[in-house]
Amino acid sequence: MIRISRNASLDEIIAEIQQVEDILYRRAKDEQLSNQLEQLSLQKIETLPNRRYNKYDSHKTTPRLSNKYSINRNMVTSSRHLNNQSQRTVNTNTSQQLNSYGCCSYGGYRHLARSCPTQYGDYRQRQSKPNPKKRQKNPGRKDQLDCCVDKCVKSLAELHSLETYQQINMNTRCIFCSVNCTGYCCSQYSGVNRGLKFKRVLQLLEKCSESVMYYDEINLVVKRIQQIQSFIVPFEFHPIQVFDARKHVVDLVAKRYLQKTADDVHHLLPIDVLGNGNCLYPSILLLMNSSSVTTDELRVRTIIELMANENYYQTMYSQYVGPIDIAIKSICKNHTFSELYEIATLCNVLQCNIRSIYPKIDFQHYMALWHSVFTPVPPVIAKYSIAILWSHAQNENDARVMNNSTWSPNHFVPLLSPNSQNDSNDYNTSTSINITPQKKTFKNTSAVQIRIPEYQSSPSRRVRIDASIEKDPAEPIISGSVQNRKSDQENQRQIQLEKKKQRNRSSGMSETEEQRQIRLEKARKRN
Repeated sequence: MIRISRNASLDEIIAEIQQVEDILYRRAKDEQLSNQLEQLSLQKIETLPNRRYNKYDSHKTTPRLSNKYSINRNMVTSSRHLNNQSQRTVNTNTSQQLNSYGCCSYGGYRHLARSCPTQYGDYRQRQSKPNPKKRQKNPGRKDQLDCCVDKCVKSLAELHSLETYQQINMNTRCIFCSVNCTGYCCSQYSGVNRGLKFKRVLQLLEKCSESVMYYDEINLVVKRIQQIQSFIVPFEFHPIQVFDARKHVVDLVAKRYLQKTADDVHHLLPIDVLGNGNCLYPSILLLMNSSSVTTDELRVRTIIELMANENYYQTMYSQYVGPIDIAIKSICKNHTFSELYEIATLCNVLQCNIRSIYPKIDFQHYMALWHSVFTPVPPVIAKYSIAILWSHAQNENDARVMNNSTWSPNHFVPLLSPNSQNDSNDYNTSTSINITPQKKTFKNTSAVQIRIPEYQSSPSRRVRIDASIEKDPAEPIISGSVQNRKSDQENQRQIQLEKKKQRNRSSGMSETEEQRQIRLEKARKRN
């Protein structure tokens, strides 16, 4: 019963109204709590992790409870009107709506979060001050309800996050085959070769690059790739630094271009790489010791790095090679020529410094960036350094003919240091061959020595030669092969003389006495 005299002041009227509002507020809360307790006893809430809720589902109650709750469902009014003033109402429909999850209470009370008593706290009730005298009668009741509300909200948030996580996991599609799975890689592709996985991802990125909204689709695929741990773990890069003739072949065309660069790199050797438009990544693979890494993996990792540090690369290189989104679209297509973006990005992927060497052909001042050293983006620290040469698949003259008298690179080759040990071995081998040369000709698959004619020297020359040998003992000794050849020639000469003597004897025995006298007469005249 509200009792206010006609002469009551405004403060007394406001205090009495606040008292009425406080009574109605506590009455609504008590009714709501009893409703929740009865509802829990009837429904026996199922285990929360195994249930799936819909925020649009309505709360179901028994007809008896619905009729009971319908009294105060729409509005709560006072029993009397004061001085023809409009009645105050508490509209429960404007309260905060919560999902139908269980709420843990304090002191034994339990209710559903959707029907939490906080829905009765409208703006007017929050602004009003309850009667201090009434609160002194039961000071712990209000605190108990506030604690119940806090626990309700906390429990609701935890359950909502758990359900969201489960829902995302159940709706995830495999990035390789688009089959629903609990992760981003289904059981069918979990055991597939690493190279085949990156090949499949590159095909997916290439398909996204052909779309009208290519950037958004590529970004979505990259975010899905980043959820797979094996795709984001950096691999160890230990580059080869020295040329090996058993594995590498020198690119002679690139070697001519190398001579038109800085003097401090002229001693390096350019290695031959297949020029199929994808030459930058094979150049990196040629320097790696790992056989499991493929060019597809390097290209995919480059795209991921560009998307991760997009702002940095855009600021540094867009003024030279254009917008980064166009570059990303181009990189997604296999066998496309690389630019500065890829070289700078590979520094982070490989965790190394890359020296870019550009020939001084039609060189402009802005091309100084092409002929510089690229370093990783902090906080990545470089462990090694490699060198890459901008080259062309053809020599300069042919390249100009095909490109309207201008030259521009279309090829990359790695540079390695020469192996000094192999060079010294080659030099020693060549000098040893020059010490003892032998003249030989091969006929009928058998080696036959060439017969060198021998001339008779004068006795005086023989004496001078013998004297020079005695005076100069440091003269190189004739090799065994030369001595054998001279002995063979001497034997042949003795055989020929012996044959001549035999012919003379045979001719002397057959001549007549008259012929003998004539021969002797001629000999006397010569003497």
